[in-house]
Amino acid sequence: MRRSLPRTFGPDGGRTTRRRYVAEALLLGALLLAASGRFFYAAWRNHELALLREVFLQYKAATLAVDFADFGAVHRGLGGSLARMFTSDAVDGAIAFHFASALGVACVLALLFARFQAPVVRRVVFAVVALAFMMRWGEDGGRTDLAVVALLGAATLAWHSGRIVTAALTVGLGLFIHEASVILGVPLLAAFAWRDASRGDLPWQRVRTLLVILGAILAVYFSFQWLPHSTNAEIATRVRERVGNNEAVEVALYFALAGIRGIRAAMCANAKDPAAPMHVAMGLVVIAVTALALAPWRGANRWMVLLAGLPGYLLLASVANDYARWTLFACMALWLFAISAPQAALASFDRRVALADAACLAAAWVLVLALVPATRPGISRVVSPVPRVDQWLYRSPGPKPLGFAEVVARCDPSWRDVLRASP
Repeated sequence: MRRSLPRTFGPDGGRTTRRRYVAEALLLGALLLAASGRFFYAAWRNHELALLREVFLQYKAATLAVDFADFGAVHRGLGGSLARMFTSDAVDGAIAFHFASALGVACVLALLFARFQAPVVRRVVFAVVALAFMMRWGEDGGRTDLAVVALLGAATLAWHSGRIVTAALTVGLGLFIHEASVILGVPLLAAFAWRDASRGDLPWQRVRTLLVILGAILAVYFSFQWLPHSTNAEIATRVRERVGNNEAVEVALYFALAGIRGIRAAMCANAKDPAAPMHVAMGLVVIAVTALALAPWRGANRWMVLLAGLPGYLLLASVANDYARWTLFACMALWLFAISAPQAALASFDRRVALADAACLAAAWVLVLALVPATRPGISRVVSPVPRVDQWLYRSPGPKPLGFAEVVARCDPSWRDVLRASP
């Protein structure tokens, strides 16, 4: 961590500030890692570990059971391949993958935090917001989201250190875990490039190299359909053997294997869900509150901020109803954009800026209240960006949200054919 710190620090400077930044970064990393286990700790405390394995982790384990080693060139196969390195048991692999990804996030965000030169209040804001995000991710353990965040953070750290090629390769690597890595990562890198170019720090030749690398990675991704791989029927059979044969596994396999057909079904589900506009709007509100807390426009114009956080969210929200996940991704993109701001653009220590930082702290606590309360048992943790909205929906007399299998059946009645067909 010491090599990742800048040579100069805030107004007090010197070795004392260096030690304080390192200590605060280590503390933040430890708290982030602890927060990532919130879901599993709650299950242990409530004596529900068996239920966790047999019900809650089935969908995620089935998603991660699709890997390169067993099935060849399959989309999102890198996450499953990494999980398989920990253990052959699919559910245990999902748990191990979650904590390994959380460790990566904790390390990368701690390194970025150690480099962040700002007044104490502003540093507290960034730490509180990061912990709020992790506590929400900690409620939904076993997904690939934290791996994507770790790679986006690593790309930010690489860019911040002047290694633009490494940043592009890191974002591209995430494409083989989940497409959100590129959908969120490319606008984030574009915002970095715009900010640096506006300061005269980024020549066109380096931008061209960045585009070539990302284009080559996309070409590899889209060529998978012509590379050797197992049929859908073979994949479904072997995943059922490893995870189980239930509705959650079937739906996970459908979305993992259906490709464009699955995207059309998800878009159809969005169109038929009367609560979808509300969830999208709530996501935008959460993103706006995050922006108010982090003030990412310091050192950048507002169009750069919009580019960093908004396009990826809108695209993902238009093709899938995991609005809470897409909201957290967009908020984290803003966090990464703001914390990597040039040193000259950071807040000064006068009274006016101190009052603005206090307002940012208030926005950060609003964000904590919105994100952290645990969702009610049995309610999906991926749909509503604000858990209290889910609780209100389930208490209201109106129609209740449908289960995933019901949603898929409404939009693709013959969806199980995907699991019996060749790709």
